[in-house]
Amino acid sequence: YNGSKQLFLRVENFDDYTVDALDAYVTVACVESDYNTDIMLPGGVDNSMDMDEAKETLEENDIDYKKDNVTYYFTDYLIDSGDYTATLEYITDTDELSSIQLYVDIKDTENYQGVGKTDVETMDSDDVDIDYDEPDEISKITDFELDGVLYSIGAPVSAFIENGWELDEDNSSTDRQVEAHDIGFAVLKKGESQMQLSVENNESDTVDIKDTVTKEVVVRDTDDFMLWGDIESGDKLNKIKDDIESLGYEYEESSSGIMFYDEDNIWLNVLLRDGKATGFSLG
Repeated sequence: YNGSKQLFLRVENFDDYTVDALDAYVTVACVESDYNTDIMLPGGVDNSMDMDEAKETLEENDIDYKKDNVTYYFTDYLIDSGDYTATLEYITDTDELSSIQLYVDIKDTENYQGVGKTDVETMDSDDVDIDYDEPDEISKITDFELDGVLYSIGAPVSAFIENGWELDEDNSSTDRQVEAHDIGFAVLKKGESQMQLSVENNESDTVDIKDTVTKEVVVRDTDDFMLWGDIESGDKLNKIKDDIESLGYEYEESSSGIMFYDEDNIWLNVLLRDGKATGFSLG
């Protein structure tokens, strides 16, 4: 904020540890037309121009752009230089600018490493409020069984760790931390099996990754799982098709598996190798 002006920024940390947000690098900037912020792009385009004026300025300066009617309400002019992308979004009915969005593609991230580390305290696990009960049976698409233990989407990462899965810290969220109301990722291993979790922190403070809840799960190379519809590890493709059809759903086949959605648009993808189920993804 700067008085009545607003600028939206996305910042990225290219180090493998936590840094202060003020030390991170801006990779996306967005200015909306009703926040009184002036912005000018190369070639003289600025946010005071309507759609026709911007088009004329781009063409006068030999700047290539692509027109895209992304929805009924908005028309975009897309400018792609290779190193950065700019999107000019206009209200179709009035030709007035809605927003300007700038994206930068940082290819050599090593040049943006070495920022000072910031220590962030996490909530005590006893203070984290997670509303989760282990299911008694597989009764819906979000339930599954691994190595004889029942889980459901919404389970904390700690539920898997308590049952023998180990956190791969090198490939999980930075410093095992997920900031308030943010998303993160965790990679867990158990023997030859690997699990990838998309997780979410529902608290108002930073938490340890073990205290986040699962939103999506991917399990590969395991020989002991069961899913909704009596689908289980080792099942052949035709049996899986029959199981899905018995639930009343249509399925989509791909080179890696077979997927279906329930009425709430939750998806289950059974991963196949050599024609047999060896894993799944769910979310």
